[in-house]
Amino acid sequence: MEEAKRSLNFIEHIIEEDLSQSNCSKESLRFRFPPEPNGYLHIGHASSICLNFGLGNKYNAPVNLRFDDTNPSKEEQEFVDSIKADVSWLGFQWAEECYASDTVSIRKARPAAKSTEVPADASAGPKLVSIRQGTKQALLIEMLQRPEGASITEIVEATSWQAHTVRGAISAALKKKLGLAITSEKHPERGTVYKLDAA
Repeated sequence: MEEAKRSLNFIEHIIEEDLSQSNCSKESLRFRFPPEPNGYLHIGHASSICLNFGLGNKYNAPVNLRFDDTNPSKEEQEFVDSIKADVSWLGFQWAEECYASDTVSIRKARPAAKSTEVPADASAGPKLVSIRQGTKQALLIEMLQRPEGASITEIVEATSWQAHTVRGAISAALKKKLGLAITSEKHPERGTVYKLDAA
């Protein structure tokens, strides 16, 4: 008796269509497993790992382990290590270990554009960073430059961002990418207040 051929799942259908109808080749395929390192993995993560790495095996394509580390208030190295151990325990090996925060792009103003110049951290050298006026990032920096600084709640009200987005912008964009010296202190009525240190 002839063995029944396994049908494709919807993701495989999309991949096969792209391969047959476009200039995409099997050699250009890339897959990724993108966990957020804010806790231990659960059964749903295991399913996603098997799906993504299974597709990589099927198409002989690399699979990257790309950590979605854009919420620094909840992420820990302990969870990164745990996730890597779990992926390995399931029998998979990733091609590259990547972090979303490494690819956060910061728009810089053209020389002729009106901009807010912000002194970078003195330890990084005497460079100035230009931020386009009228952007939420410029508003955030202006709020942090005020003598009274700004709390997460105040920034959320001014920008309409969610609290975790504000924390991510401060940690990833301003501190890590732009090298700005930002301090925080507890305030009895306002909560944690952030300030951009003057150079």
